[in-house]
Amino acid sequence: MANAYSHLLVHFVFASKKGSPEIDESWSNMLSRQIKAICSTYRCTVVEVSCVSDHVHLLIELAPTIGCAELMKYVKGFSSLWVTKSNLFNTKFEWERGYLAIALPNSLRDETVQFINNQKEFHENTTFKEEQNTLLTENGVPFSSVYLMRN
Repeated sequence: MANAYSHLLVHFVFASKKGSPEIDESWSNMLSRQIKAICSTYRCTVVEVSCVSDHVHLLIELAPTIGCAELMKYVKGFSSLWVTKSNLFNTKFEWERGYLAIALPNSLRDETVQFINNQKEFHENTTFKEEQNTLLTENGVPFSSVYLMRN
């Protein structure tokens, strides 16, 4: 082929440091906009993003010029720097080191967008640890429960 063609739909999930509820509702929309801007810089299209109190769900079309680890380094690094410099958090804001990345077929796009948009209601009855366990198990990702967030 004379050109690069790709369609990489990826659902990322990442948490605040130690999984504590640090993302305040008063600035979560601004954080979402920052994350969208960072992804756009790296030619990734944000389909949906939701920042809840202790974690973020991000559904993107990953550009063929960047990998998951590199994108997460930039998204988490620049967004935590933005939160800290904006004085939105009492101390230095940090994300946990890891993240979940699940490649999805386009047929699950709408269902995943709906899931991401309903995070606030979803977590009225389900902990983040339970959600992580379910996402990992349903997608066949091997994991150790020792590394899941506690809440």
